[in-house]
Amino acid sequence: MHFYLLPLVSLLAIALFGSSVMGESSSDRESVVFNPNALLDNVDANLAFQSPFTNVPQLAVPLNDRHAMTLLGHAPRSRQMATANPQPRRNTQDTPSAGRVPNPDDPDSFGDEFMHGRRRRNRFQHPPVSFEHGVASGDPLESSVIIWTKITNRGPRSSPVVVQYEVSQDAQFRRQPVFRGTVLTSDDVDYVVKVDVKGLSPRTTYFYRFKSGDAVSPIAETKTLPRETDQVNELNLAIVTCSNMAHGWFHSYDRIAERKEVDVVVGLGDYIYEYDLKSYPSPIKALPATRNPVPAKNIVTLTDYRQRHAQYKTDKALQRMHAVKPFVAIWDDHEFADNTWNDGAPDHDPTRDGPFSQRKFAAARAFHEYMPIRPQNAKDDMYRVYRKFSFGTLADVILMDTRADGRDEQARGNRGTRRLISKDQEAWLYGNLEGSRAEWKVVAQQVLFAPVLQRILGWEIPLTSDTWMGYPAARDGLLNFVNQRRINNTLILTGDFHASYVSNLFADKSKYDKHTGHGSVMTEYVTPSTTSSTPMSDKRWKHKLAAPVLKWFNKGAQWVDLYRHGYVLQTYTRSKVTTRYMMVEDVKSYGGGREYLAAHMEQASGANRITSMEVKDD
Repeated sequence: MHFYLLPLVSLLAIALFGSSVMGESSSDRESVVFNPNALLDNVDANLAFQSPFTNVPQLAVPLNDRHAMTLLGHAPRSRQMATANPQPRRNTQDTPSAGRVPNPDDPDSFGDEFMHGRRRRNRFQHPPVSFEHGVASGDPLESSVIIWTKITNRGPRSSPVVVQYEVSQDAQFRRQPVFRGTVLTSDDVDYVVKVDVKGLSPRTTYFYRFKSGDAVSPIAETKTLPRETDQVNELNLAIVTCSNMAHGWFHSYDRIAERKEVDVVVGLGDYIYEYDLKSYPSPIKALPATRNPVPAKNIVTLTDYRQRHAQYKTDKALQRMHAVKPFVAIWDDHEFADNTWNDGAPDHDPTRDGPFSQRKFAAARAFHEYMPIRPQNAKDDMYRVYRKFSFGTLADVILMDTRADGRDEQARGNRGTRRLISKDQEAWLYGNLEGSRAEWKVVAQQVLFAPVLQRILGWEIPLTSDTWMGYPAARDGLLNFVNQRRINNTLILTGDFHASYVSNLFADKSKYDKHTGHGSVMTEYVTPSTTSSTPMSDKRWKHKLAAPVLKWFNKGAQWVDLYRHGYVLQTYTRSKVTTRYMMVEDVKSYGGGREYLAAHMEQASGANRITSMEVKDD
């Protein structure tokens, strides 16, 4: 919230057939051994080539003829002819030679129709590359996790790049990796690599890295989730939102990276901002020009969104956090355009920017390419990122999408019937809440749920109508559902607001006691922005004037901070949730990363309200 594709093919080093692992010798680094059939059949092993949404397959990146020519230049003529008249894709378990299982250490096992680097002189040469955008992991499950990186290709721009990934339980990779694979990337997907590593063990720490030619990425760390039925005694989440590169240094990311206890980082959206510098300048003082938006304009096209994501991924604090913590992410409006709804945005001008549907697609594809998330399945042509993560029987983290999935325009049409989310998502949300067997039901979403002034003399305020208050049917529906079904221990994590705000939430105002909190059915924890300008433009004196107004209007308000930046730490146990609001000293200063505790609160199991709170600094 602001307060004021393309064709492709592949080329690929075969490192494993089925589940076997192939070793690598230093003498083989400059050449690539590959099986053309496997290349053509497994391009989408790099998830960046897949559609972000399995129900919209046309958004996938198809094979590119020019990369096919690169591949075919290293294949026998018979293979070139076969590819010129392609047959239906084969099952990837098919073996190249009938009755023989290929052995990477035995060139003859590939058969005459296949090329092996040690048998031919025209080996594929790696272009010079580097890993300048770091590495990341995300969407952990009990037996799989997404790993991500981006290649900087210093060779010909059109050249495809072969990338190997390795996964180990040894932080120094002194032992043989437990998984190793090879994928292709190219300019068709902005040289992004994204792999779903499967077959992992639950509740296990893994280390991973990427290689291409002589280039090796930093070694990174990730962790799988417990089984849904596992007894888990403690979960530690770090929650972040609203990181505008031009508004400050990402100190919160560094502090999270240093915290050994954090299991997962939850990103509530606004991971990037779409503005140019003039449209949303930094308050108080400007940052160095190196943090100015790239490209230097309001972004609209796929190339624009890719460049902006790539710029953010060069931030060293962001890289340090991603290298040690799995990331669970949803989008908000600024991954698209400010205050976007399902098919539009206030700042989008079709005559200037083109159809919003094209912009929405471009933003969604760039998000898919640059974030370590899995493709999701929805109905019809809907875009879906809502999904659930289970941490044993302790907590279910339910990620909603209150932006791109079925939202009607704010402050327009019939207020009583206006939809915030699609009917499918609403049914999915209610089903997961009612069906959860976890102690805690954690709804992670974008926009403010607590009451705010939304109408004056019958006129709707567009700014506050962007919140749940602007969609009363959705808001009342969720409160009443949780209340009537007696779904205890439901709490909401919120981003977007650029401020810290903790509230008890009640379905019936007349039955809520503001002094004791009795009558509350849920709680809400609004996360401060990482750097984005606060509602009070980062000024404490303005906060002192405005905070009492919010508390006066919201009977359930427990604590408000409208001027500082930071992140939230939450510790879940069987008996309580402990929440700590951690603030950083000065996002405008490179050396201002010291953190301190601003507020500490507890929510006892079964209470459905804040049961104790201590404000350290206001």
